[in-house]
Amino acid sequence: MACLEVFALGGDSNQDDGMESSYYSTRIALSSALSSISASGVKLGVDAMIQGISAVGSAVLTNFISKIATRLSLLISEKFLAQAIPIVGAIGGGSLNYVFVNHFQEMASAHFKVRQLERIYGALLVQEIYENIDLD
Repeated sequence: MACLEVFALGGDSNQDDGMESSYYSTRIALSSALSSISASGVKLGVDAMIQGISAVGSAVLTNFISKIATRLSLLISEKFLAQAIPIVGAIGGGSLNYVFVNHFQEMASAHFKVRQLERIYGALLVQEIYENIDLD
């Protein structure tokens, strides 16, 4: 059980400094949960404990493990987010690159199409028609 307490005590990230300041209160809370497990086991007696461990002990054990799981899930979430940030950044950066590249490819295509029309029909005529286009 003491090994399980380690997971509840926080990690080395700056984000769980509040948890580190509550190091002793966390230990006390987990210790009281652990002593509840022990006390319920003593009350049952050896024979009854063997038969009834799942009935009485499991509720207390579940409570103990849920306290640890809450703390551990925060650490795992932080680790996942820290690892996911570069991936999200790469996807976001790639998406922006795609949008800009796509935009400039369309602009280049339109620009060279206008130049082609100017070579065929003359720059003045193409410019006059371009200025008379109603975009509304």
